[in-house]
Amino acid sequence: MSQNNVLPDEVIAAPIKPKRKSPVIGILIAIAVIALVAIAGYAWYTTSGPCGTKPVAAAVQSLAEVHDDFDDYYKIASSTSRIALTGPVVEMQSIKKETLALVVPTCLDHARSLLVDSMTADIDGFLFFMTEESDELIISKMETAADLRQDFYAEIARVKKCTPFCK
Repeated sequence: MSQNNVLPDEVIAAPIKPKRKSPVIGILIAIAVIALVAIAGYAWYTTSGPCGTKPVAAAVQSLAEVHDDFDDYYKIASSTSRIALTGPVVEMQSIKKETLALVVPTCLDHARSLLVDSMTADIDGFLFFMTEESDELIISKMETAADLRQDFYAEIARVKKCTPFCK
């Protein structure tokens, strides 16, 4: 036999095993994908989730608009004679119904209820004034309305601070 670089038959017949990839790379890719999904979920929740910054900001804006509309009619009613109060009071009742119909995130339900309750107390105060009820009853309704409005402002401030994690 000549000395050619011939390998024995057993070596030629043995299949060549492919190199195994390290499982570390697969694990790192899986962790990266999970982290990206978690970050995306968190970003969605904080901005667009049930009480995310976007829905809360939109709802606060809507509540502020109806509050301001009501306040405009309140000012008109406050400087209107007893006989002419029907028009402003009807408008105030309409704005109260609009406020009740507003769809707000659950974290703003209490704020909306406080605003509606303050509107109800103001309207009742003007209705009592129109029907010549006692001054004590009228003043009591107006003071209740003012207290509820302050609670509304405080609740809006609270929700703005805890958004998007409000309960």
